[in-house]
Amino acid sequence: MTRTLLQLACFIVLLSCTDHKLLPDPMATACDKCGKSQAEMEWLGTLIENAKTNAGQMGDIYAVPYDGNTFFIHQPVIMSCLGCYVYDCEGNLIEYTAVDRQKLLSGMNKSNLIFRSTIE
Repeated sequence: MTRTLLQLACFIVLLSCTDHKLLPDPMATACDKCGKSQAEMEWLGTLIENAKTNAGQMGDIYAVPYDGNTFFIHQPVIMSCLGCYVYDCEGNLIEYTAVDRQKLLSGMNKSNLIFRSTIE
C-alpha cells in the first residue's frame, strides 16, 4: 500500500511540472488570444526568438488578459518584474503608468505562460 501511494505521489509531482517543450505553440496561442494572423504578430515571433538566443533577453513570456485586451509580459531572467516589458497585440510597448501594475502582474501565472526560456 505504501509503495503504491509513493508511486502515485511521484506521478502527480511529475505531472505538475511545466516542461517548456510541452507548452502549446506560443505563436498559435498568441494569434488566438489576439484574433490576429502570424504575419500580424511577427513582432512576437522576433521577441520569442530573441528570448531563445540572446542571453540578455532570455525569459518567460505571458499572455495576460487585461480589461478585455491581451497584454504580453516579457520577464527577462536576469531581472525582477521591475524590468518586465509589456506589449499589446500590435507590439506596442505599454508603459507601466498606463495600467494597473498589480492587476497585470497577478496574471503572470502558469495558465497564461506561453513561452518559457531555458538557459542551456
